[in-house]
Amino acid sequence: MTEHATAGTVDPVAGGVWSEDQRETRAAIGRRLDIYGSFQAVMGQFTGGVFLTGYALALHADAPLIGLLAALPLGVKLTQLYTSWHIERAGHWRALAMRSAVISRILFVAAAMIPFILPPNVGQAWALVVVIGVSSFAGSIFDLAFLTWMAELIPASVRGAFLGERSRVTGLVGQGVALLAAFGLDRWRSSQSGPGGFSLLFVLAAAIGLSGLLFLRRVPVPRRAHSRVESEPVIRSLTVPARDRNFRWLLAFIALWHFAIGLVGPFVTVLMLRELALPFVVVTAFSVLTNVIMSLAQSYWGRLGDHFGSKTALRAGTYMVASTMLIWLAVTPERIWPIVVVQVLSGFGWAAYHANLNNLVLKLAPVGRRPSYIASLGAVSGVAEAAGPIVGGVILAGARSLGVHALAPYYIIFVVSFVLRALATALPGYVHEPGGVPVGRMMRVMARFRSMNTAEPLEPIFSYAYTHFARIADFIARERPIAPIEHTTEAQR
Repeated sequence: MTEHATAGTVDPVAGGVWSEDQRETRAAIGRRLDIYGSFQAVMGQFTGGVFLTGYALALHADAPLIGLLAALPLGVKLTQLYTSWHIERAGHWRALAMRSAVISRILFVAAAMIPFILPPNVGQAWALVVVIGVSSFAGSIFDLAFLTWMAELIPASVRGAFLGERSRVTGLVGQGVALLAAFGLDRWRSSQSGPGGFSLLFVLAAAIGLSGLLFLRRVPVPRRAHSRVESEPVIRSLTVPARDRNFRWLLAFIALWHFAIGLVGPFVTVLMLRELALPFVVVTAFSVLTNVIMSLAQSYWGRLGDHFGSKTALRAGTYMVASTMLIWLAVTPERIWPIVVVQVLSGFGWAAYHANLNNLVLKLAPVGRRPSYIASLGAVSGVAEAAGPIVGGVILAGARSLGVHALAPYYIIFVVSFVLRALATALPGYVHEPGGVPVGRMMRVMARFRSMNTAEPLEPIFSYAYTHFARIADFIARERPIAPIEHTTEAQR
C-alpha cells in the first residue's frame, strides 16, 4: 500500500462526514482498528501499570527508582517536538508509525531477558529503566504519527464517536486478558520465586504487539487535506503552539493536571501491593473495573463531546477524577471497599477525558499544524507527568525517614494531588472551543431529556437534583473572557 489515498478511502475534505458510499470502507477500517487496538491493549496491559510496577519490585527497585521508571515513558514525549517538525514536511505517517512500533515492541523482549542476562541485585532494576525508556522513545514517535494519521483519515464531525467506539471494544479485550494474566501470575508466584513470570508476560506482549501491526498496516492513508508546510526554521515551527494564546491555556492545564496525576500514579499500585498486601489478581481486578467502565463509557462521552464540545465533556470528567483523591484517605488495611468507589468514579471521569482530549487539540490546531500541536501536548503532558513520580518518590522516601505511620506518606501525596487537580480544573475556562457550551448547560439539556421519561417514577427527583448540580457546575466551570482566535482551525472550517 502506498502513502496516497486509494479508491474508496475516506477523505475528510470531501464532505466532512461519512457519506453513504463510504459505509463499507468505514466498517472495514473500523474492524482493522478494532483488531489492532485489541492486540495493542493486551500488550499495554502486560507491559505497564500493575505488571510493570510488580516487575520493578521483583527486581528490587525502591520508591525513587519506581518513580523514575514511571516517569521515563512520559518524559520521552519531549522528543515529539522535533518529530512533529519532520512529519509536517514529509507526511509519511504510516511508514514512520510502523517502523517505530516494531522497534518499541522488540525491546520488550530485551526487558524480559534482564533477569537471565544480569546477576541478581547487579543493576537489574536500572537495566529495566533503560530498556523501557528506549522502548518508550520509539513508542512516542509512533503515537504522534498514528494520531496524525487518524486525524487525516477520520472526519472531525464523527471523530469523537468513532474513536470512542474503538476504545470501547479494545479496552474490554485488554481488561479481560489482564485479569487472566494476574490470576496466572499469582499462581506462578505461589510456586516459584523470582521475576520469571514477568519475563514471560513481556515476551508474550512483544509477540502480541507485533501481530497487531499486521492489521494496522492494512488501514489506508488518505490524501492530505492540505499542502505541506513550507520550509522554515525548526525553532519557529515548534514554537507556533506556544505563540497561540488560546492553546497556551490548554497547555497550562495539561501541565498542572498531569503533574498532579504523576505525583500519585505509580505509588497507588505500591500502596496496594506493599502496604495493603493485596494479591496481584485483586489489584488487577480494581484496575480492570476502572478500564471496563472507561471502555464502555468512552463512546458515550465521545458523542457528548461531538454535540456539546470536547472541552465541555473533558471538564466534566476532570471533576470526577479529582474527587477520587479524597476518597483514598478513607482506605486502610482493614477497609479497602472505598477503592471500589475510586475505581468507578475514575472509570467515568477518565472516559470523558481520554475520549475528548485529542479531539479538542485537533479542533484547536490550525490547518496544516496538527503534528506540532499534538507534539506540544505530548511534550508538556509527558514532562509534567514524568516530574510527578520523581517528586512523589522523594516525598514518600522523606516521609518514611521520619518514622510516620506506613500510610501517612501516601495520604500526604493524595492531598497534594487533590489540591493541584482542583486548581487545574479552572484553567480550561480560558480555552475557547468553537461551538462548545458550558458544562452546566450540557447537564441541564441531559436532565430535560431524562425528565421526559415518565415511565420512571424517580425521574422528577433525579431531574430536580440534576438541575442543582448543573448550577454548581456553572459556578465552578464558568467560562472566562476569551480573546478572538487569529487563525483558522479545523472546527472553524
